[in-house]
Amino acid sequence: MQISFCGGFAVFWSGRVLNFDRYSPAFCIAFLVAMLAWQSGPLRADELPPRTVIVVAGDTEAFAGTRSLGPVAPGRILQISRRQGTWLMVPRLGGWVNQDKVRAIEDAEAYFDKLIDEDPSPQAWHHRGIVRLELGRHDAAIEDFNKAIEEGLLTANVYINRGIAQHQQEKFREAIEDYTEAIKLDPQNALAYDNRSVALTALDQYEDALADVARALEIDPELAEALNHRGNIRTFQGKFAEAVEDYTAAIEKFRSYAEAFINRAYALEQLGQFDAAVVDYEEALRLAPESALAANNFAWMLATCSDERTRNGKRAVELAEKACELTDHNNGEYLDTLAAAHARAGDFDAAIQRAEEALERLPDDMKPETEMRLELYRNKEAYAESVE
Repeated sequence: MQISFCGGFAVFWSGRVLNFDRYSPAFCIAFLVAMLAWQSGPLRADELPPRTVIVVAGDTEAFAGTRSLGPVAPGRILQISRRQGTWLMVPRLGGWVNQDKVRAIEDAEAYFDKLIDEDPSPQAWHHRGIVRLELGRHDAAIEDFNKAIEEGLLTANVYINRGIAQHQQEKFREAIEDYTEAIKLDPQNALAYDNRSVALTALDQYEDALADVARALEIDPELAEALNHRGNIRTFQGKFAEAVEDYTAAIEKFRSYAEAFINRAYALEQLGQFDAAVVDYEEALRLAPESALAANNFAWMLATCSDERTRNGKRAVELAEKACELTDHNNGEYLDTLAAAHARAGDFDAAIQRAEEALERLPDDMKPETEMRLELYRNKEAYAESVE
């Protein structure tokens, strides 16, 4: 089972996952990628929008109807849910942006390559680094952020984004250094404190992380990501009731916050509130139907729950297969979940096969539990979590 850290970045945010069950510092980033391949250039009205775009125009505004919600800075990464005419809905902003003001993330690197050739400004280096970071090209992103800094862009945002790139490579101490530099440059930057709290959490420095979250929320009480992070810290500390309060507050700030629903579902499970957890997982999948994390965690609960009434082997298999498909069958934990789901559904041959595949992909410290479950499957027994 995993929980999701969804960090508030300087100019964009993305999902983070920490392995909770094994208290591992292993850190992975789940990127939302575009569904369609486009030609370079602005979005065309006859195309469905991608899931991820970057703002490229300096005069971009978000609107709710005819009411302006304010400017949207160039370089910001946005997640799009739907389109109406030439306008794109951005759930996190609660409003719409014009499609001519953004570029599809998979086309944006070429856009900034051309811009740098024509006008190699530090902002262009910074924004190309953001694109490369969103695409998972961490080393190339760091090179661009370094270039932007060398060229005189000494802003909090560029240090935050370089910190994120370090963070995604599990270089947590280097990330903390960059977030700290961002705070020196802008002591009122809530995102710098919030991101530093996530890095501190990865190093098990929970009290310092809580202090940073508190400071972030003092600066920006509406920052839903910080509330989600505080809930995660409390989950790590075993304070599940308090974690539920934080996740609920995060959802109240951002009603489409799929990661907070996933995390609250996990905390509710630990409190034995399985019916409520099911509701949260269903909502997470409605909001983010391509979330492998939501599918996996829900499948695990349906396959292994200590409450017999909650178990549903058939649905668990469907969800676990989806999670594995979304990750190209390379995630050992998800394959482990699929094995448990097959066993719950009574297909022990499939359970054995998937458990063996999981063992090929899991790190050594995670193998003993899967090996224990594999023996159950060989004895025609399904695995269920113990009642505490």
